Amino acid sequence: SHFRTFSNLRPLYFARYDFDYIPDDTALIPILKKYEGFYHLLDLTVEKALIILVLRLDAAANWRVTYKYDDGLKNWIYDKCEEVFRNDSGSLLRDMAWAFGPTIDDFTYFYLDKRKR
Repeated sequence: SHFRTFSNLRPLYFARYDFDYIPDDTALIPILKKYEGFYHLLDLTVEKALIILVLRLDAAANWRVTYKYDDGLKNWIYDKCEEVFRNDSGSLLRDMAWAFGPTIDDFTYFYLDKRKR
């Protein structure tokens, strides 16, 4: 069994995520804008050695990001990212290690910021 607390897997709570919403604390506006107008997390599952996050991608598809526990590292490592189509037409593997890896500690909803570095 593994016990660990993850502070990066649940999005920050805002009353709304749309672009018209302005939080009472205006210092939070730049963070809210990074969510791109919507709440990304659709599902979070822990099953045996896997942690699976289902993230909203767009109107046609979601991403299913899988991390697998590595006994040597004593951590969950990025395993794969699948683009799952909402019309049940299947899925495609996507190379998103740059965005969601190398470990679950590196997971962020602001993965596009990683590409800008």
